[in-house]
Amino acid sequence: MRKVVTGILALCMVSAMMAESVMAAPDTVRGDVNGDGVINTKDIVMMKKYLLGEEKDIDTDGADLNGDQKINVVDMLYLTGVLTEDIKMPEDPKNPEEPKEPETPKDPEGPKDPAEQKDPEESKAGPEAIAEMNKNAKRIYDTAAIAQLYLDFLHPDHKLDGGFKVLKNDSGTELTELMNQTLGLPDGTRWKVLVRDDEIMGSICASGGVTGAYPNEIPMSVSVDYDKLDDTHPEYYSEVTIDWKEVYPEGVSKDENIKDYVPNTTEELNQEAKMLYNVITTLAQEAETAGKNLIPTVASDYWGTVADENIDRNTLDKIYRLTYLNPKNSKFAVEMIDGEIVGCICTDSYGKVTGAYPNTIPQTMNIPYSPDLCRYSRDIDFDWKEFCPEYISDDPVQSALPDYPEKSVNEYNSLAKTVFTNAQTILQEKETEGKEVRNGVYTGTSELFDHLADAKVKYYILVKDYEVICTFVSGGEFNRSGAYPYNIPYDMDIPFDEFKEEKYPYSDVRFKPDWKAMFPEYITDAPKLPDRSVQTANDYNSEAINVFANVQTILQEYETAGKEVPNGIYTSDSELFRELDPYYSELFREFDSDEYEFSVKIENYNVRGAVVGSENGSGAYPVSISPILKVPFDKNLADVASDPEADWFALYPDAVMDFKAFSDEMGGDYLGKYTPVPYFYYWTKKASVNSANANAKSVFTNAQTVAQEYETKGVVVDGIFSSSDTSSEFVNAVKQNLNWNNNLEWSVKIKNNVVVGACASAGKGYTGAYPNSVPSVYIVDYDGYNDLCEEPHKSTEWLSVGYEFAP
Repeated sequence: MRKVVTGILALCMVSAMMAESVMAAPDTVRGDVNGDGVINTKDIVMMKKYLLGEEKDIDTDGADLNGDQKINVVDMLYLTGVLTEDIKMPEDPKNPEEPKEPETPKDPEGPKDPAEQKDPEESKAGPEAIAEMNKNAKRIYDTAAIAQLYLDFLHPDHKLDGGFKVLKNDSGTELTELMNQTLGLPDGTRWKVLVRDDEIMGSICASGGVTGAYPNEIPMSVSVDYDKLDDTHPEYYSEVTIDWKEVYPEGVSKDENIKDYVPNTTEELNQEAKMLYNVITTLAQEAETAGKNLIPTVASDYWGTVADENIDRNTLDKIYRLTYLNPKNSKFAVEMIDGEIVGCICTDSYGKVTGAYPNTIPQTMNIPYSPDLCRYSRDIDFDWKEFCPEYISDDPVQSALPDYPEKSVNEYNSLAKTVFTNAQTILQEKETEGKEVRNGVYTGTSELFDHLADAKVKYYILVKDYEVICTFVSGGEFNRSGAYPYNIPYDMDIPFDEFKEEKYPYSDVRFKPDWKAMFPEYITDAPKLPDRSVQTANDYNSEAINVFANVQTILQEYETAGKEVPNGIYTSDSELFRELDPYYSELFREFDSDEYEFSVKIENYNVRGAVVGSENGSGAYPVSISPILKVPFDKNLADVASDPEADWFALYPDAVMDFKAFSDEMGGDYLGKYTPVPYFYYWTKKASVNSANANAKSVFTNAQTVAQEYETKGVVVDGIFSSSDTSSEFVNAVKQNLNWNNNLEWSVKIKNNVVVGACASAGKGYTGAYPNSVPSVYIVDYDGYNDLCEEPHKSTEWLSVGYEFAP
C-alpha cells in the first residue's frame, strides 16, 4: 500500500480519470461532504472550500471521516487517501465494524524503536547519537517553519494569537499533521516545537533514549531525559544563550574527554562567515538609517577589526538570534572601513579552523582562528595558500579536495547575471563620460571589468556599442559554467574553456544560443530540472514588477511621441516591444524564450496588469500570485492581475501546491543548507512592512498634491480621510492620482490642507506609515492607529497597536 504523501489540501485533485469515477457511499455517508449520495472529487472541492472558509453548507456527518467530532485537515487527508486508494476508510466509532481477530505481531515484545531494546543505561546519549539527534531536531524545526509559512499563505486573514504554545508530534493540529506527512522520522521518535505568535521558536526530539534540540543544540557531553523535561521550560531548547550544562547539571558526563560539539569544516565556517556578513551588514544599514551605529563602541570613521567580545550584548544577542549560531560554539570578528562591514571571519569552540567571507579560505586548509586574520577577509586578491602554506591540511583526504566546492549551474547563472548588471553599469558610465569602449570580448583580468566578482571566479563579457550582449562565468575547477541572459540548463556542465570568442556572434544583439545543440557532449545525467533559474511565484512576482515598470516607460515614450497604442493585452512577442529596438533589446530580451514569457494589459497608455511565467508557474503585478500557487502562464492572466477583486485561489483551486511540493520548493530555494529560518522569516516579513511604508509614502505624496489643488480653489481640507469612504470627492481624487489597481487600504490625516501623516496596508495584515514609519520588526493591524502616523510620535508607540516579531 502506497504511503500517503499528500499535503493539507492535496489539490493535485486526483487525475482527470478519477474525476469521472464514482464510489458508492457507505451507509454512514462518511466522505460524502456535499450530500449528493456519492463520494468523488466534488467532495474534495467542497472540503477545500470549507477549510478555507469559503463554504459553510456541508454535510458535517459525512465530512467527519475519523469520527472525532471535528472537521479539519485530518479528514481531508483521509478523504483524499480513500479516493486515491492510498488508505482505507477509517473506522467510524459510532458504527464499528465486527471485531476481527488481531494479527499476531512478528515480535510481540519488541518495541517499535530498535534502540529502545537496549539496556536503559546503554541507550543513554552517546556523543555521536546526540549530535545526530540535534540534526533531527533541526529537520523538525525547518519543517515546522515551512509548514507554518504554508498555513500563513493558505489562511491570509489569520491573525496572531500571541503567547507561547508547545505542540507535540501527536497534537493533531494542522501544523503537526503537515509535519508528520514529510518528516519520515524513525518509529517511536517523539518531538515537540515551541510556537510564539505563530512563529516557530525551537524544537526538541528524542528516540532510543537520546535527546536532541534546535536551535539551542544539546552538547554531546550532556544526556537530557526527554520525559523529565516538561513544558515549563521550552526556553531551554529555543534560546541559544542558555547553557545546557548549567540548567541540566545532572546530565553532564563525567568523561572530560567528550567534545561538546562536532568540529566544523572550513567550508561550513566559510558559509557561516557569509551568513554573518550578510546579517550584520543589513543590521548596520538599518542602524545607519535610524541615525545610529550598529556597534556603539565604533566611531563612524573606524578602520579595523572588531571581535565579537567587543560588540555590545544587545547587538550580539540579535546577531546570534538571526543566524541561530550557538554563542557557546561560535566566535567571529568583522572588518570595518569607515563604519562599513567589509569582511568577516568565524570559528567554532575549538578554534582550530577558520572560515572567511568574501575572501573565502580554501577548504584544503585548517587555519587556527585569530581576530587579526579578519583584515585578509576583505581582500579577494589575498592568496591564503601562498601566505599560509603551513596550514594546508596534512589529512590526505582533505588536501585532495579542490580548493573550493563547485557551485551549481544555477549559482553560476545567478553570478553571471550579477556580472552582467555590474558591467552594464560601467559601460553606461563610460558612455556618459564620452570615453570610447571597443567592441569585443573582455575577461576578468581586463582593466575595464576588473573585480566584478571574487578572485575565484573567471568570466567573459561580450560587448557591442556600450551594451553587454552576454556574460559567461565559472569558478573552482572550471568544469561547470553559467551564462546570462540566456541561462545554461541545470543538467549541463560546460567547461569554461569552451567559451571562445569565435563561437559567439557578439555583433548580434539578438544572440540567442541553444546550449544543448551547441554542446550536446556536456549534457549530464542530472535529474531533469527547469532550464530557467526563476521557479517560485515570488521570483515571478518580482519579475512581473520589473515588466510592469519597463513597459510603462515604453508607453510614456510612445505617448510623448504621439504614437497610438490601442488598448488590449500584449505579449512578449508583440511588435509593440520590438519596434523600439533599444528598449526591447535592453529590457525584454530575457523573455525572448518559449519557456519564459510575459504579457501586459494596457489602457490609455497605462499598464494595468503584468504577468510573467512559464508552464511551471507565474507571477503577477499589481495583484500578485500567492507563492503557494503554481499557475501556468497564460497571456490573459494580465487581465486578472489588473483586477483588485481577483481571488487567485478561487480562480485556480487546482493550482494550490500540496505541502510536500511547497516544502521542497521553499526549502530548496529559500532556506538552503546554511540559511537559518529566523533569518529567512525576518527579511521576508521586513520586506512586507517596508512595502507598506512605501505605500504610505505614496499616499502621503499624492494626497498632498490633491490637498494643494483644493487650497488653490479656496476649499479647506481638514481631518482623517480613508480609502473606504467612496463617497468622498477628496478620497476619489487621491485614488485617481494613485492609480492603484488593487484593494490596499489607506488613510491620511490633514490639517488645514497640509498632510501630516499617512498609513497604508500591504496585504496579509502588514501596515506602514509616513512620515512616522512603522519599524520593520513590527506587525501592526490596520485599525486604530491613525493618531500614530505623525512625525512627533515615537516609533516604539507602534507596539501599543501591534506585535513585535523581531527574532
